[in-house]
Amino acid sequence: MSRLIPVLLVLVLVAGNVVAERLYCHRCASAFLTAAAPDSPDFRKFARDRKIDVEHLRLEVTPDYERHTVSGTAKIRFKPIGMPLREVAFDGVDLTVQSVRSGRQLEDYQVTADKVVCTFTKVVPVGTTVEVSIAYSAEPQKGLYFRTPKNGYPAKSQQIWTQGEPHEARHWFPVYDYPNEKFTSEIICHVPKGMTVLSNGKLLSTKPSGKLTAHHWRQDKPHVAYLITLVAGYMAKIEDDYKGVPLTFWTAPEDLGVAQNSFRHTKHMMKFFERETGMKYPWSRYGQVTVHGFMWGGMENTGLSTLSRRTLFDDSTEDVFSSDSLVAHELAHQWFGDYVTCKDWSQLWLNEGFATYYDALWHGDFFGEDQFKYEMWHNARSVLSQKNEKRGIVYRGYGKPTDMFNYLVYPKGAWVLHMLRSQLGPDLYRKGVIEYLRRNPFGVVETADLKLALEDVSGRSFDRFFDQWLNGIGAPKLSVSHSWDAKTKLAKVTVRQTQKIDEKNPLFRFPLTIRFKDAVRSVDHRVEIREKQHEFHVPLKGAPTVVRVDPEYTLLATVDFKKPNAMLYAQLANKTDMIGRMLAAQQLGTKKDQQTVTKLQAALNGDAFHGVRVAAANALKKIHNDAALEVLIGSRSQENALVRKTVHEGISSFYDGKASAALADTLNSEKNPAVVASALSGIARWGGPGTKAVILQAAKLSSMRDTAVDGAITAMRTNGDPAFANDLRKMLIARSGELKERAFNKGLEAVAFLTQNETDKSVARSFLTGYVKHSRRSTKLAAIKALGVLGDPRSISVLEAFTSADEESPEHKAAKSAIDKLRAEKKTAPEVRDLRREVEALKKANDGLRKQFEDLRKKQSAKQSQPLL
Repeated sequence: MSRLIPVLLVLVLVAGNVVAERLYCHRCASAFLTAAAPDSPDFRKFARDRKIDVEHLRLEVTPDYERHTVSGTAKIRFKPIGMPLREVAFDGVDLTVQSVRSGRQLEDYQVTADKVVCTFTKVVPVGTTVEVSIAYSAEPQKGLYFRTPKNGYPAKSQQIWTQGEPHEARHWFPVYDYPNEKFTSEIICHVPKGMTVLSNGKLLSTKPSGKLTAHHWRQDKPHVAYLITLVAGYMAKIEDDYKGVPLTFWTAPEDLGVAQNSFRHTKHMMKFFERETGMKYPWSRYGQVTVHGFMWGGMENTGLSTLSRRTLFDDSTEDVFSSDSLVAHELAHQWFGDYVTCKDWSQLWLNEGFATYYDALWHGDFFGEDQFKYEMWHNARSVLSQKNEKRGIVYRGYGKPTDMFNYLVYPKGAWVLHMLRSQLGPDLYRKGVIEYLRRNPFGVVETADLKLALEDVSGRSFDRFFDQWLNGIGAPKLSVSHSWDAKTKLAKVTVRQTQKIDEKNPLFRFPLTIRFKDAVRSVDHRVEIREKQHEFHVPLKGAPTVVRVDPEYTLLATVDFKKPNAMLYAQLANKTDMIGRMLAAQQLGTKKDQQTVTKLQAALNGDAFHGVRVAAANALKKIHNDAALEVLIGSRSQENALVRKTVHEGISSFYDGKASAALADTLNSEKNPAVVASALSGIARWGGPGTKAVILQAAKLSSMRDTAVDGAITAMRTNGDPAFANDLRKMLIARSGELKERAFNKGLEAVAFLTQNETDKSVARSFLTGYVKHSRRSTKLAAIKALGVLGDPRSISVLEAFTSADEESPEHKAAKSAIDKLRAEKKTAPEVRDLRREVEALKKANDGLRKQFEDLRKKQSAKQSQPLL
């Protein structure tokens, strides 16, 4: 899947830099969520035993779109491995089984909460092929998802779709559901006439089946259960072709007009990945389908990737949003994750790290080397910003498989591959990856398989590298200092590792390049860092104007290297070093002088790469003085929309009349809804006449993905005027049929937020209560959570109705959290208590002074009233 990074329709903000909005496969879990207890028998997870070799699955199903159920027959062909068997268990959660049949005599079968167990009369010898046919029905809570009028989706584009990873296939059909087993498959799906059915492999036939139509798909190359997919509903498509491989992109009919924006670079990506992997696209066709209400960004099912509908965009977004990372990530998975698949979830980085890295490599091939480094810059920020890393990338102590889908296997896994490629060189690295794929065709893999392939083609030992970066924790933190001795013409550089160092976190060992540059030449000095502190001297012809650590950006590390302004200015002006310019802009954000503001102004309006311009805008925002504001206001006309958006975010951070006026001027001409949303937040912060009217007008705008409405809702919260609650409530009612669920749900929470300090909350409470039984689950959950934000104890009785649901259900968790908020004792904050003590002490001291003053006054009065003697 594309980063479990939420899925993410995410506006990624990393280390103060705005990144173009993009969707990732999965949401990004923390590095350590529900680890099993050390005294638990499940403390360390290993691959499941394979007692049988599954050869083929034939699934024939009929979904019921009204009842949200599925019924059908699963035929599973297999043979025992290693030992004869009398009993075989298949995964199946809450399945109702009508019958189990086999060509080999069955003694009985048993259906448990999560298994279908078949017992044969006689043992099945090793290597003997057996087929079992299981007729069943289910009302799946996972795995197969309905998007119909029953749960708030339009009838004209209703659909079903599946999601198998990590272990959801078992919720809608019986199967061996673990990634260390691969088999061929076919699906026959019966749906109403006029619907489209999509699945893995090739479409063999479409035939009438009574009142329904049967669509027959077959995948004749082996894949794992979690990659089996079924999408069925009313859809439209666009088509293309790449060297005989059919390419299709499917959407709901109403979305077809913008589908090409997301699909446009697929052919180039396929060409690039074939070149980089040394092998042709491994499946018979490639399709992409956007679906309603997908929980992740995308899923790399073999030959057919499922994508969130939120990845679609129109031309108004310009450079702010792109589907490229999502599309490239899922396509790269067709080799890394599908053709070769991780043996168990501890090895997940072999799926996700490769897909993340090859997405970045494609960006470099298509947009240039600077864009590749920019992608890796943001991957590094998302790793290095983590403060409490407690485990390595390869890890067996996870609680649930979903805990493994985090920043370690995605961006950190990508950086491991980048460091390998940097040390081996692109050609030798490519040769090693080709060998890795060649040795494991349609197989399951472990980290050792990659390591051995790289070692065999390079002759190098990677024991230390893999142990340090795959099993080890964290990344180096380097403190670097530099000095120049004019007499000896020696540059001295000191490098210290300052990260936590102990038995579990030993010193890192890695190659490091230091580049010294003056007006006419540059000198690279390469060292092996293996101690806690290194000092080295480099002879140069003259004092360097720029000193760069890791100039080619090949090491995952936090580098603290304080430089004088002159060196930062020279680095910011170095046209050959994009990362260096970004680092310089970032460090200059800590300065306040006019010269620095002028240098950043030049970069913001003149640098060739948009990422540096974004960094310069963020640095000016951080400087946050009058001079910086003037530069930002004067730099609003940026051709690149992402830079333009960042500039307006910088202006919006100021509480200043000039800022508000500039933002209001922008709203008169700006067409990009994302830039409009950025300007609204600053206007809302300043307030003043006309603010409310401007925000309410923006709330009426129509934009794809409701970006402008989203910005208006954020502006209402920023402004904080309770009067907005009534306007927002009316807007949500009026536009409930057209707003996407994300914006609508955000509006519900904003109504609660704006009303929480009001004395009378009855109108807001009644409004929110009206949505707690909404057919769309996300809206129902948003309303439940909003009641907790509202803070009205009279909501408790409504919320209690949902706590009777299963404790693991989202409804139960949301309701319990809301009730806990409402019932929590309102404790006085320590700061307030301390302030009260200080006030009481001052009052007591003041009373004492008043008494002394009164005594003195009385004495003075008495003296003045007596005659002089």
